[in-house]
Amino acid sequence: MATLTPAVSTVSATCRADHVGSFLRAPEILQARQNHMAPEQLRALEDRHIKRVLGMQKDLGLGVFTDGELRRSNFMSDFTDAVDGFDLGDAVARHWDEDKKASALKPAAVSSITGIVNAPLKQRRPLTGHELPYLREHAPGPIKMTLPSATQFPAISFKYGVTDAVYRDPYALLEAVTAIMTDDLKKLAGGGVSYLQIDAPRYSYFLDAKWCDWMKTELRVDTDAMLTASLRATPASPWRFICAVETTEATGMRREATRPSPNGFFMSWLSIGSFSSTTTSARGASRR
Repeated sequence: MATLTPAVSTVSATCRADHVGSFLRAPEILQARQNHMAPEQLRALEDRHIKRVLGMQKDLGLGVFTDGELRRSNFMSDFTDAVDGFDLGDAVARHWDEDKKASALKPAAVSSITGIVNAPLKQRRPLTGHELPYLREHAPGPIKMTLPSATQFPAISFKYGVTDAVYRDPYALLEAVTAIMTDDLKKLAGGGVSYLQIDAPRYSYFLDAKWCDWMKTELRVDTDAMLTASLRATPASPWRFICAVETTEATGMRREATRPSPNGFFMSWLSIGSFSSTTTSARGASRR
């Protein structure tokens, strides 16, 4: 009997294991911030825990290292802490159809991330300037810096009656944030940071009917125009970028993939060829 031996082709490829970049902050850090610990003491506490998570990443065999965003109050605070023009005591109310149906008297839910733009944005220091020196000194290998996507800010930080006195519309705010972000990304890339991660670009929100309705009625933008503006805000360069998409967004993309997209999203997504990789990642709910 003849024996058939299947042909086997070998493809050489390099695979890199990575994580989204953030870790749960230790209860000790959360308590220290709540108690308004002195800045120098808080920094020493953060240093100790950052060294711990760097060691944990090494022990797990990861080859790219982050500080776990342990110095931040949320994943966007590196921007809001470094740039003047935010009222951190204010937030955008979320008006959903089901809220209106449930009760006309029920107050609208408010974004869990505060920071309404109420003055021209002015950068005081590098966005990651308080994080990078320690990470660069103590990381046992290449480092990754994470930054929020510029596209987060129109939906989170633009409030009619406040922000439109400074920036005429959400598009203008997006341009202002993008300009600051792009300048810092250039400096980080030129300074030898191996990987730059743009967190939660919100592209898949344009596939969610609920969010599209919210953008039209509350943000008062045309969704196709805002998608185009958001894609233009995406860095285009030969640098190593990772585009991190949150779990809820990824679920929306998988669901939408079963039917045609009305706004050409997937063509636009595929056109972002300057990114070295695109990662769909889960971020802990407690980070929001």
